[in-house]
Amino acid sequence: WFEPLRGVVCLLQIVSGVLSEGDRISVIQQQSNGSTQNEGAREHFSVQDIGVVLPHRLRTSKLGRGQLGYAIVGMRDPRQARSGSVIVLNKDLSHVSERMLLPKINGGSSDDGSSQ
Repeated sequence: WFEPLRGVVCLLQIVSGVLSEGDRISVIQQQSNGSTQNEGAREHFSVQDIGVVLPHRLRTSKLGRGQLGYAIVGMRDPRQARSGSVIVLNKDLSHVSERMLLPKINGGSSDDGSSQ
């Protein structure tokens, strides 16, 4: 969602490692042809606020592996935070392959094509 004073609030799940306030990150998005963005097209941000979402937001200053939460990183346009984007710490960018497979988001339809 978007807040006029803070910008885009991203909901995320930490798959590995720890994400803390002050960390520099890059957002990698999958293109329509299945490839990832090239290095020049990646956007870099700084984590300004991070925490968990209860009935209200609770700032924790870091999230670890397996946790779900929110992050405010200075995005000013909701289109910068598309579903299925991968956030990588800048210090770990050299380990990210250009051919890495990003998860596909189905938008609520079942994988087998059946309707219920």
